[in-house]
Parts: sequence; structure tokens; C-alpha cells
Amino acid sequence: MARIHWPLLLLLLAAVSASADIYKSVDEDGNVSFSDSATDHSNPEKVEMSGLNSIQSPETRTGDELIEHLSPDDGSVVMYSASWCGVCDKARDYFVNNDIPFREYDVEERGRGKHDYRKLDADGVPVILHDDQRLDGFSAGSFEAMYRD
Repeated sequence: MARIHWPLLLLLLAAVSASADIYKSVDEDGNVSFSDSATDHSNPEKVEMSGLNSIQSPETRTGDELIEHLSPDDGSVVMYSASWCGVCDKARDYFVNNDIPFREYDVEERGRGKHDYRKLDADGVPVILHDDQRLDGFSAGSFEAMYRD
């Protein structure tokens, strides 16, 4: 009988599970779903999952010409978001509860949101713009520091 090398087997299983692919699909009603199998849904699109194993705090950037172009002159906030994004929901609730005027564009719909998001070279949502500043992600503290400046 063959002897099982448990540590080697566990390493092999960890490597297999870590390299799993994720697929996104949208049904005829516009509902978005994710799966680890391309056969679970019709028209699946493979999703790039780089850098998701690290935790990062929201990043603020300033001075970008593109940000200045995309930010409204009236001092309001622009948020690029996705319908499935819980952090986007948190940001939206914060803006509403604090009477902060904002415009929101869905990055997955055709039109301005998708177009601008590509130009911003972003890799996540939300992307929040105010004056000449950009916040990737959202936390109340990071947003307040950017907004009150």
C-alpha cells in the first residue's frame, strides 16, 4: 500500500484552490453573478483577480489633469461605481446622510461611466473625484480629509 505524504498533498490542494478562475456573467434581466465555473452561466467572462490577496486602505491622489477634467466645477463629488459593490453602497449612503452633492456613474454600463473609468485606469470601485483629487476605495476618514481640503 502506498504511503500518503500529507504535507505534500495539502500543498498541492492549496495550489490548486489558489489558482481557481472566476467568471462573471450577466443574465437577460441585467443581474450580475460570479462563479468558479464557466459552464454555470451563459456568456461567461473571465475576471482578472490580481492583487486581491492584499488589504489596502483607500488611496488619495491629486494633481491629475484627467481628474480635473472629470470633476464638476460646482464642487460636487463624482463617484464611479458598480451595482454589486458594497463599498459603493457605503459611500453613497455617506453622501446622502451628510448632504454631500454627488453624481454617480456605473462603470459597467455603456456611456460615460464605462468610458471615464477606462480613462482613469482604475482597477476597483468606487473611484471618487472631488476638485483635483481622487480617492480609490472609500472610508469616511479618507473622504473627509479629501473633501474638506
